[in-house]
Amino acid sequence: MGNIVGIAIESRIALGSELVRAVSENRTVDLAVSLRKKGYSVTELPGIGDDEKPIEVLLIVEKRRNVPQLLMTISQEDPDAIWTVSDVKGHPVAPPITTSVANPRLRPKG
Repeated sequence: MGNIVGIAIESRIALGSELVRAVSENRTVDLAVSLRKKGYSVTELPGIGDDEKPIEVLLIVEKRRNVPQLLMTISQEDPDAIWTVSDVKGHPVAPPITTSVANPRLRPKG
């Protein structure tokens, strides 16, 4: 019973993060650029589809309450794009890293 109540509460308040994977075969639309212009943080991976044509694979971690708008934006920008959504556990949405963590001199102090 507790799990059912917890799931119901979580779905109503929409806490947490989701990972949205979007795949686009449309070479006339740069979906990553379009989403970045709208304020989304996008990781872009090059890919090759079954027909050996290039595809765009995008990974976007977004707050759960913002995912419906993100999916609508993806569908508007590229109606043929496909997407999946997965729950992200234990990862808060953080601002993009702007310094190199590999180089100790560039790490933020504090």
